[in-house]
Amino acid sequence: RLNKAKITVSIVVGAVLGLAFSLAVVFSKTAVHGKFPVGTYVAGINISEKTYDEGLAVLNKEKETFFNAELEIKFLNETSKFKIEELGVDIMAEETLKTIEQTDARRLGLVDLFRSEISTETNLNIISQIDYDQLIKTIEEEFNTVELEPKSATFYFNESGRLDIKEESAGVIINTEVLFEEIKLAANNLEVKNISIKIIEKEAAITKEELLE
Repeated sequence: RLNKAKITVSIVVGAVLGLAFSLAVVFSKTAVHGKFPVGTYVAGINISEKTYDEGLAVLNKEKETFFNAELEIKFLNETSKFKIEELGVDIMAEETLKTIEQTDARRLGLVDLFRSEISTETNLNIISQIDYDQLIKTIEEEFNTVELEPKSATFYFNESGRLDIKEESAGVIINTEVLFEEIKLAANNLEVKNISIKIIEKEAAITKEELLE
């Protein structure tokens, strides 16, 4: 009888442990299913173990903060502040999250569940789009850069009514490629930063000598 009692207890204990283990597995799968993996960051923002909607809410909040801030941009000796949207920047939070695979717990085994709890950090840039034409137009108008551009030699009539030549002059232009990349980098990381515009020294396209040829 004693042996039978021990066997019965063992069976009951085993059944309870088995049930507890099964419930733990089910709970673990439920906890991670449909959520972003542990260690998932976007532009330095932690969206680990969040659903798509939760992650989107977090990113949209950071996006709003970014759009309410101003970028300080310096051109030569002048400095101005710009709202992000003035520079043609659009932050695409939804499109970014759609590129991140959410956990499908139905496909996870015990080892996978254990691994899912181990943080392996992944920091992704947020997807952004920049209207190049709007960016350059905004900067050129704010700093009146056309006045500093190189001027070609041209014919004109002087005060005496005689045809004369206005000589060429060298100048500077905005390095638009570098400017675009700096704005893009700030947008991809939702980073409010100071930017100093790089310039390119340039000679006039047409010289006085070329006009007289």
